[in-house]
Amino acid sequence: MIVDRALAILADRGAHAAVVVMGDLPELKSEDLAQLLAALDDADCAFAPDGADAGTNALALRLPPALSTQLGHADSFARHLDAAQHRGLTVTTIRTPSLAHDIDEPGDL
Repeated sequence: MIVDRALAILADRGAHAAVVVMGDLPELKSEDLAQLLAALDDADCAFAPDGADAGTNALALRLPPALSTQLGHADSFARHLDAAQHRGLTVTTIRTPSLAHDIDEPGDL
């Protein structure tokens, strides 16, 4: 996956953490990004689910990543949690209204 390759490149270039955010979050705030990054102080990864707790709208990972991203799957949030659990990683879930509100259908506008 392209995101996983980009994370590997960042790690190779010396980055210690990364945040991945979906492009359909019209209410995204800088505080959301700060909260995701701050979560890595106490956890290996942080996931922000959509409003239905199905998809993953944003994630933060320590680098190099200890798991592959599961973006693009309708149940990516559960997949991320499962992958982290199987690898013994600590996880923080970030739930904010602005991270949960994504645009998947016209009614989401």
